[in-house]
Amino acid sequence: MVLWEGALLWLKPVSLVGTATAGLRALNGHAQLAQIARVLTARNGAAEGARAKLSFAKSRRMLAPTETAMEKPKVYKRLLVALDGSTIAESILPYALGICRATQSQLTLVRVIEDNDQRAQASGYVDALAARLEAEGQCLSADGDVASALVKEAARVPGTLIAMATHGRSGMLGIVLGSVAMKVLRAGHGPIMLYRPPEGFAVAPTEPIKIERVVAPMDSTPSAESIGNQAGELARWLGARLVVVSVLDPKAMASAGAPSGDLLESSYVHGRAAELGKQYGVEFSWEVLHDDKPHEAIADFIGDDRGTMLAMVTRANAAPVSAAFLGSVTTGCLRKAGVPILIRLP
Repeated sequence: MVLWEGALLWLKPVSLVGTATAGLRALNGHAQLAQIARVLTARNGAAEGARAKLSFAKSRRMLAPTETAMEKPKVYKRLLVALDGSTIAESILPYALGICRATQSQLTLVRVIEDNDQRAQASGYVDALAARLEAEGQCLSADGDVASALVKEAARVPGTLIAMATHGRSGMLGIVLGSVAMKVLRAGHGPIMLYRPPEGFAVAPTEPIKIERVVAPMDSTPSAESIGNQAGELARWLGARLVVVSVLDPKAMASAGAPSGDLLESSYVHGRAAELGKQYGVEFSWEVLHDDKPHEAIADFIGDDRGTMLAMVTRANAAPVSAAFLGSVTTGCLRKAGVPILIRLP
């Protein structure tokens, strides 16, 4: 937001602040500065537009994510799939199998019980399923907290990614992700892989699904861009293509009085895709989508391609507006996209 306000003060004329700011506030990061450049060029000539483009270029350098020790992407050596005995929980298994076969990672199935009286039945269930899938099976005691038991087991083997399916139907992020999943995220273990089976799901298939592409939605804000390195590493680990997408809101652009073209936004998305593709040595592509509902645009882009994984950032502790926006997009994708999502906190 500091860059945005500074850009308005530096770009002038002041009249733009009064006429276009309200609509432009609906856009984010680079998209904001790109639209300022277009509006200034249309209203005040090429000189002002050139100055805006210079600011846009500077903003890209200033907003480019830096990889710190905490943000350094990981390659996972084990996939820890949480099960509860239901077919919905088992619906993530085709993806887990496909990932482990493609990466030579260990597949571990874990059933967490809250009552030791359930141990015999739970152990029999998970052992039989593990034997059928040639995986490791475990039965753990929750000791009153299922999430803590999962995090503790994940920490026992470095390089473990927790994966689980959810059947939440509410629009509220905490309910859709599930209380256990949210607790795991907040516990600081790292990203988790979530999947919500499509409507009409009945029986969990066991044929492996290979991930062919990793789709990373970005809008140039630091929070959204923080998934970039993880998405690149994920694509390299899976042997998949990396696709960077950005969603522009046509209504916000129209209210800002900006031209309908998306040349500068395409430049930003292309630049990020090329940067990450080169850094991680993976095939890459990019796409600019247009919709006032980002999750629907992303779901439509994925279509029926089951060999896709999304990589996204969500927020569990953030300012109300940001949390609502990021939460709604992540939740919407989880409900509509029909593919697994690697989710992490900023």
